[in-house]
Amino acid sequence: MKTDEKITLWSERIRAFQFSGQTCKTWCQEHHVPVFTMSYWMRKLKTLDEQSDTDMIFAKMPTEKEFRRMRL
Repeated sequence: MKTDEKITLWSERIRAFQFSGQTCKTWCQEHHVPVFTMSYWMRKLKTLDEQSDTDMIFAKMPTEKEFRRMRL
């Protein structure tokens, strides 16, 4: 299974757990998922989400001279 497929799978599992209203231990027992594995993926996805929020993309802005040329 590819990494992006694992991320999708675990995102869905975590979402299902959160909407279940159950404790992590109970949900994991019912779905045959080790609590340690669930905790690992919850931390991993939270970290990935935080990184995507803080990634910056810099764009080159045109100089005044380049901007004038574009307007002509």
